[in-house]
Amino acid sequence: MTQTNGQSSPAPNGLAGTAWNAIELSGMAVPAQSAADRAPHLVFAADGKLSGADGCNRLVGSYSVKGEAITFGQMAGTQMACPQTDEVTRRFRAALKGTAHWRVTADRLEFYGATGKPLAVFDRRPAAASRR
Repeated sequence: MTQTNGQSSPAPNGLAGTAWNAIELSGMAVPAQSAADRAPHLVFAADGKLSGADGCNRLVGSYSVKGEAITFGQMAGTQMACPQTDEVTRRFRAALKGTAHWRVTADRLEFYGATGKPLAVFDRRPAAASRR
């Protein structure tokens, strides 16, 4: 189980029941967006389901956690046209595809590739925004 400031994470798999806003993707700061529901974020349900957005499109799928390892299942999403968010969308999806392990430190979720390279950094999402 992942430790957060000396306290255990809120669920057995460490991510269940949590929600996160992406703040950095492959070293690039995520720009602020006016539409909060499209801003890159992830919501982890206790049943292994995942929802969120990639910076443009809404996403749903699944995830599996085993210790510090995480894998993402097939993702389905809307197909909106958001030309100004292409780079954010590409980096977000690449981070999900390339993530091998994760960790939570304080109120930050970090995804890493198999080489240990950081792929994404997230801040905890406020409770009201987690229901999106």
